[in-house]
Amino acid sequence: MGRLLQLLIMFGPMIMRAYSQYQRQQSKNQRRGRGGKQPNRGGTRYEDVMRRRPAAPDNSKFKQSGVTKYKEYDYKGSIEDFNKALEINPKDANAHFNIACAYSLIENGAKAFVHLDQAVANGFKNIESIETHDGLAYLRVQKPFEKFRANNYRLIK
Repeated sequence: MGRLLQLLIMFGPMIMRAYSQYQRQQSKNQRRGRGGKQPNRGGTRYEDVMRRRPAAPDNSKFKQSGVTKYKEYDYKGSIEDFNKALEINPKDANAHFNIACAYSLIENGAKAFVHLDQAVANGFKNIESIETHDGLAYLRVQKPFEKFRANNYRLIK
């Protein structure tokens, strides 16, 4: 019994690696349609969905430039860059959030509310940022902000 235990301790990890490698190879073969059970051709695979979904246009150059200008306190320049990013991809929630912060810092509450509303509408989920980000301090002290918050951070239409 002691010798068997020694052998298991010595060769166990190698055996487990070889077995998991074998399982991965079998799984690949099944996905490719070789051997064993055929893959489900009726369903939609994740890779197929991702292949069909159009990629979001790349506006990262303007967003990075906007963030740099924002950090350098050039809020009007950052607004210009974020607007260029939004021309490329109007559904970019982070660009809308960043431009809302910049508008809030130059005390343009109306435009800040519009862009914050668009950020939430396009999937911005970080509610804590809306409540704590320094750039939105001006917006949070405005009278309409309570109604905005009560309406799940959406403008009342």
